[in-house]
Amino acid sequence: MTVTYSYRDPERLLLTEDRRAVVGCLNRSLDLCREVLPGPREVSFDIVVTNGENSKTFPVEGAGAGNEITIYLDAKQPIYRSPGQHHFITSAVAHEWHHLVRDCGFMNGKTLGHILVSEGLALAFEVQLLGRVPYAARAVPRKRLLLLEDQMKVLSRQRDTYSNIKVLTGGRGTHLHRWFGYSFAYALVNGWLEREAKTPVEAVDVKANKILRPWRNSSLSVVGSSSFIKNTCS
Repeated sequence: MTVTYSYRDPERLLLTEDRRAVVGCLNRSLDLCREVLPGPREVSFDIVVTNGENSKTFPVEGAGAGNEITIYLDAKQPIYRSPGQHHFITSAVAHEWHHLVRDCGFMNGKTLGHILVSEGLALAFEVQLLGRVPYAARAVPRKRLLLLEDQMKVLSRQRDTYSNIKVLTGGRGTHLHRWFGYSFAYALVNGWLEREAKTPVEAVDVKANKILRPWRNSSLSVVGSSSFIKNTCS
């Protein structure tokens, strides 16, 4: 397997030993992912370092398309210096690796529904790999997700990229809780995975409509199957 690395660190915030630590962590994370979910033979990491201002990170985030994974690191939260916090990097790599294997590409032109499925599957893969639910997947309580479920069914058909990102991230400038869309995506996909008795690895190639169709006709919900809803709400 061929892995290449490039850095965007104009302020030279990473020390030489920091770069070694980051590369070592990325390599270990990638090996862990590939053991469970084989994927592209060539991968490039684009490592973007910020100083915490206008940061995209908390404390690390990723983006993936084609054969490239972009990792955003916040130098004010130097988790790469603490082996006990390397799971944040592994989680980001796992998320983007699932996107790469699924061949999600960019969000542009896709419906919110398709994006929810891809993000939910990637979050579920993080859980399968690391045994912990990432913050964005549990930031919003299920009961609050359920309150907006009908509205989300309408929004799930929209293709406006800017609006879709706003739904995913929530928070400032929206009426949504921070990370609402990611929590919704995880709850929706996790409910389908449990119903179908599948893992995120087994579902890596599932068509989005296999999940969206039963959700839109109310046989699947962000709190589980329709029978589950009836039993818990009665």
